[in-house]
Amino acid sequence: MAVYPGGTWYDKATPGHHFWFNFLCDLLRQNGLNGRPNPLGSRLATVGMLSLVIAIAAYFWIAPEAMPRWPSVGRIVRITGLLGAAGLVSVALLPSDRFGKLHTFAIILAAGPGIIAVSLALAGVAFDPQAMAWHRLLGVSLWLSVVATAVLFVLHTFMGGGWIRALPAMQRVAAILAVTWMANAAVTLLQRLGRDTV
Repeated sequence: MAVYPGGTWYDKATPGHHFWFNFLCDLLRQNGLNGRPNPLGSRLATVGMLSLVIAIAAYFWIAPEAMPRWPSVGRIVRITGLLGAAGLVSVALLPSDRFGKLHTFAIILAAGPGIIAVSLALAGVAFDPQAMAWHRLLGVSLWLSVVATAVLFVLHTFMGGGWIRALPAMQRVAAILAVTWMANAAVTLLQRLGRDTV
C-alpha cells in the first residue's frame, strides 16, 4: 500500500493508495491506475495475497475440527474452502491489468465455493452450544459482508454503474472481518483441543 503510485477506478488522479477506494487487486498491477510504474508494489502485493491464501487454506483445512457433530458438513467446508483458496491463487497470479477478463473469471471461480464454505462454517458455529455470542455476531457480520461484496461485484461486473464506489470499501470490510474470524476461530479451536487433551 505504501508504494502504490496512485489512482482509483473512479478517480485516476488520486495520489497513492486509498484504503477505502482501492481494490486489493489494484495493488497487483504493474502500473497504478494513474499509469505510473508499480514494480515493487505489485511484487509485494502478490506475495502478500499468496500469504493470505495460505492462511485461508490452513483455516479451511482445520475448520471441520470445530464442528465434530457434523462431520459430513465439515468435509464439505474443507473441500469448498480449499477450492475457493485455489481460485484466489489465480486471482493473485492473473492481475487485471495483464489478464483482464481472466482476472474477473478467477474472482468468480473463487467466490462460489468460498461463499459455500463460509456459509457452512458459520452455520456450524451458529449451532455450536459452546460458541460465544460475540463469535456468532462476528460470523453473521462476516457472512453479510461477504454476500454484500459478491452482490456488488455482480452488479458492477454485469450491470456497470456507480457500484464501483461502494465495492472496494465493502471488500475491505469483508477482508478485515474474514481475517478476524479466522484468527479467532483458530485460537478458539486450539484452546478447545488443549482442554480436550488435558
